[in-house]
Amino acid sequence: MARRDQLRRQRTGTIINATSKQQESELIKALKRTALYLDRQFPYVAFHHAKLWNIADIVRELASAHPHVDFHHHFNNTSIKPDGGTFASNPKRTQT
Repeated sequence: MARRDQLRRQRTGTIINATSKQQESELIKALKRTALYLDRQFPYVAFHHAKLWNIADIVRELASAHPHVDFHHHFNNTSIKPDGGTFASNPKRTQT
């Protein structure tokens, strides 16, 4: 944890950090535009972009998909922040 904070302070304002932030910002905007486009093209599918992915959610999904494997996590509040975030789709519920 301390190493991550140290790197963050060390890289603040550097060219590589500024470039990376700009690229990620542009990627997020593109993903949001893509989600809007796909929502119009495929009305029965929900598209979702998230910057943060909770480990507990990952473990829950893996456990339901692979019940024969013992998955676990240590804390409910741990998460990952992949560059650009995550982009997923799920079927929308149909109205009856």
